[in-house]
Amino acid sequence: MPDRQFLVAGHTDNVPIRTEQFPSNWELSTRRAVEIVHYLVAQGMNPKVVAAAGYGEFDPIAANDTAEHRAQNRRIEIALQPNISDLPPIGDLGATK
Repeated sequence: MPDRQFLVAGHTDNVPIRTEQFPSNWELSTRRAVEIVHYLVAQGMNPKVVAAAGYGEFDPIAANDTAEHRAQNRRIEIALQPNISDLPPIGDLGATK
């Protein structure tokens, strides 16, 4: 899919981290995403079509109330970005006839 853009998103649970390397969960989640981007590029992906983002603990998919749920929130997501040219013009979105 050479004409598409990808976003690698890193996430964490809500347990705060405070280390020299990771002063907050944002740094940890961003590092997770960047590591995957490096891997994908090393496997041959064009670095011009992939980006990294860190969401910290702010986009959970499960409650952070158990160890199992916190583990689910420590994740990476890879999103295929839409091509702007494939989207309908904004004026067409609200048109009624």
